[in-house]
Amino acid sequence: MIEKYLKGLLIGDWEWTRAELVELRGAIPPEMPVFSMPESMEQWQQRSPYRPQELLFLGRTGKSIQIATEGHLAVLGYETKGTPFDSGKESTGFGAKSPVVKYLWINTGEIEEEYLERVYRRQKGIPWDILETERCVVRELAMTDLDALYEMYGKENFGEFLEPLFDREKEEEYQKAYIENMYGYYEYGMWLVFHKDTGELMGRAGLEPKEVQGESQVELGYVISPEYRGQGYATEVCEAILLYNRNKLFIEDVYCMIERDNTLSIRLAEKLGFVYQDRLTEKGILWERYHWSNH
Repeated sequence: MIEKYLKGLLIGDWEWTRAELVELRGAIPPEMPVFSMPESMEQWQQRSPYRPQELLFLGRTGKSIQIATEGHLAVLGYETKGTPFDSGKESTGFGAKSPVVKYLWINTGEIEEEYLERVYRRQKGIPWDILETERCVVRELAMTDLDALYEMYGKENFGEFLEPLFDREKEEEYQKAYIENMYGYYEYGMWLVFHKDTGELMGRAGLEPKEVQGESQVELGYVISPEYRGQGYATEVCEAILLYNRNKLFIEDVYCMIERDNTLSIRLAEKLGFVYQDRLTEKGILWERYHWSNH
């Protein structure tokens, strides 16, 4: 069950005709509240139990999106095939990207509540919950996780086959870009693994696009904190990620790139159903490449 942070949609009545509001109401989930933007905060407090910052502003024009953004609201552009989003720029057209809105909903039918929740979280810096297993929770990294991440990476014998973190300033820049570009564009990446009972960060795992010898491939990666190793956590989490891919991401081919001395990871890959493909050298390291097919 996805925890809901988004409380409803907010619109400016001046942008919508009555017919368009009827069309909008028919496209969004019936349980999703829709509120009209008031003229003052006093009116808002009398009218709604939620703060505007808990809502997603649905705008028809670049002007209204800009006003909402300046008010620190999460925003979503809206257009139909008959009425393109008006960015106020010459490049406006059906489905055109606008410099004033990052997310654009083209209404050609019903929209899923999960999509609206995801757009809201992306702009509010709230990490997306990926999956749960019997003992673990896997979710996206947030900037507030960095202290725990450094603590985990500092443990003895944590990452013999891992690249270390950058210094704090560079790591913050890297993770901000990663959240925006990797999570925001691909909707997957390296995630964090937490113990379900204690909430403790206990590892990382996920799928990442990589370039190997000039060709793109998606790789499964994982690391579990030393005190949790040998208890089946890596198998539990990686099996769940491959199932998540099968049901949600639909990536056809997934690879594991494993250093030949990393016998534990080789055994895990084989246990997960990966098949040895070849041996290659990348960045001066000899790798064993294993392949998993989503069929």
